[in-house]
Amino acid sequence: MNPSIEPFTSRGLALKRETTEGTDAAPTAALNAFQILDGSSKIVADSIDRNIDRPFFNARRPRSTNFRGQINGNVEVVPPQNPGSEDPAIGLALEIAGMAKTTTAHDDGPPVVKGGTLYNAISRLIPSATAYWWHAGTLRKVVGARANISSLSMEIDKIFMFQLALEGALKEFGEAALPTDFDFSDFLEPTPYTTESGVLTINDFAVNGKLLSVDFGNQIKTRSHTEARSTSIGDKQSTFKCRFYRTALADFDPIAKWKSGDIIEMAGTNVELGGGRSTTLTVLGQVTGLDEPNIDNDYGWELSGNCVAVDGNDEVQLGFNEV
Repeated sequence: MNPSIEPFTSRGLALKRETTEGTDAAPTAALNAFQILDGSSKIVADSIDRNIDRPFFNARRPRSTNFRGQINGNVEVVPPQNPGSEDPAIGLALEIAGMAKTTTAHDDGPPVVKGGTLYNAISRLIPSATAYWWHAGTLRKVVGARANISSLSMEIDKIFMFQLALEGALKEFGEAALPTDFDFSDFLEPTPYTTESGVLTINDFAVNGKLLSVDFGNQIKTRSHTEARSTSIGDKQSTFKCRFYRTALADFDPIAKWKSGDIIEMAGTNVELGGGRSTTLTVLGQVTGLDEPNIDNDYGWELSGNCVAVDGNDEVQLGFNEV
């Protein structure tokens, strides 16, 4: 008997850090709900070709192996209620995409110390997670998952977001009803990046900013051997885009920076409604290209290039702070 037809939007994700890589951490909707927008998923595998000789034309009959699950969606970036003492709701996604967390606790002083949580790019000791994805009567369990982040974008009059692409070994695919107890209370309402809430600086000079965007460029690969199947970030090539209205060359000369190969610092900050909390995306980059776009019928510049560490693991930093 055919199952009842369910809406495509009947879906939900639970994500939990693994104690042992590749061992099912058994996330639940009530305790490990992870909020994404426009989520999707698929199962992929490697194909083994079998070129069997036949006395007639016929399609090949391959076999498939190394089955893995992929889950994709958009994620809103919002600081926790109390930076420095609480993790942001999206913290685990940042960590399995190759970022490490450092916290600074609030101190009334004197001197007063503002609480903050800083994530910076790393290359080693990247944790893994188990993901459960319920979708219209199905359930896939993905273990040993790691992720790539693209379009981590602060764009004027839009919500600060990124695209998450998660991959791990497919442990199980079966049937299950979508839970009704997803708890998304940790995922706070975002404040759009606007004239009133946002700032964009280049080398500490405030530009008339429109966009600061980063693609991590993580190379996700699931490998198999006799003992286990593991998913890792093998390498990465992080890139940036920065769009703003033309500056006076005396304030910032992009062509001079392009020619010299100097590293520039770009920082976008968004202050949440009501004050008290902010989010800052800081990027160290080398300019490799300059476009001259039409921005609302005005002349603008768009820098592009590679994210480059100066002191190691500082090329991309995402900070959540008390204001």
